[in-house]
Amino acid sequence: MTNPSFSCLKLPVHTVSGQHLGRVCGVEVDASAKQVIHYEVAAAVPLAQLWGKKLLISPEQVVSISQQAMVVVDTFSREMAPTSTHPNLAPEPSA
Repeated sequence: MTNPSFSCLKLPVHTVSGQHLGRVCGVEVDASAKQVIHYEVAAAVPLAQLWGKKLLISPEQVVSISQQAMVVVDTFSREMAPTSTHPNLAPEPSA
């Protein structure tokens, strides 16, 4: 389903339990497959200090997305620890 009048950019991102993670600032798309690879989220200030300024969220971690907000699974924050080996959750590499 595609709705050209709807953009997920700048949507607030929360976990199911209500933790605010930040706002969607970008989307990486595989144009040939027409699928989202990951969502880039500008991290909320406390999270940015822990993990960097951007979080990457895979489509599998998105519970819902609407014109008001994106909701992701609660295990997100636990798996985002810098030592995480989860391939779909990674802090932005520091330069």
